[in-house]
Amino acid sequence: MIRQQLPEIPPGNLLVEPSPRDTAPAVGLAALEVRRRNPRAVLAVSPSDHRIADMGGFHEALARATRRAWQGGLGTLGVTPDRPATSFGYLSISSESESEGSRRVKEFVEKPDSATAARYLVEGNILWNAGIFIFRVDVFFEALSTAAPRLAEGLERLERARSAEDPGAVSEAWASLPKTSIDYALMERAPDVWTVTLDAGWDDVGSWASAEKSLSRDEKGNAATAGETLFLDAARTTVFAAGRSGTGRAIVLIGIEDLIVVDTEDVLLVCRRDRCEEVKKAVEEFRNRGREDLL
Repeated sequence: MIRQQLPEIPPGNLLVEPSPRDTAPAVGLAALEVRRRNPRAVLAVSPSDHRIADMGGFHEALARATRRAWQGGLGTLGVTPDRPATSFGYLSISSESESEGSRRVKEFVEKPDSATAARYLVEGNILWNAGIFIFRVDVFFEALSTAAPRLAEGLERLERARSAEDPGAVSEAWASLPKTSIDYALMERAPDVWTVTLDAGWDDVGSWASAEKSLSRDEKGNAATAGETLFLDAARTTVFAAGRSGTGRAIVLIGIEDLIVVDTEDVLLVCRRDRCEEVKKAVEEFRNRGREDLL
């Protein structure tokens, strides 16, 4: 699928995990390959499910972070919050600017509740953790040997197996790696972490409120993705009609506002926009009821 979507990527640049083991082993595998080619190269790690409206601004922030990474430490891109989001982790940062406009990360903050997220907006000196990391590969392995020695040793064992071109040893070494995230294994434990601010229309498309930002709206702030939708005396409401192609069913909304409606073949979701992130509660309840077919 990746080759179909990105045919310009050389086959030798496509690394595939033997099995899912979370992001720390995945980043480690990439770092091993980069180290083979250039031990002091700068590696940027970025999730693929993000929306970035201003690619020029993203490239500029990434260039500044790359220049900063040459000086050492582990880097992140932090996003200035524009709402009290509860689905993101946060970075507590220093007020003093350093090289390339970077700031020291004092603490990685877990996903907050609504009141805490609102307080963050007022207090300042805190950014969303975009999960985009930048560092030299030699700095990465040095930091990993201290913060996560078991993972570091496992990666070196994996590299020896790869160099020997021994598929069995590669599978065994990979399966022995701790199943953990790069955030927990390294970034939250390392003493020298900095951030460069990313202001490029970033959002993690992990909630319906995030997904709706890319839609065009009518004069009352309503939007719909597909199908026949009729808004009557409605405002600031978004309809996602997913998986209903061919049903011919129309959606009519009368006298409502600030809602998100998601209409699929097997589930209809209606919620207030400011509570759409609570859909995870519905997922958990369906799982408790044994309705995995709806997830």
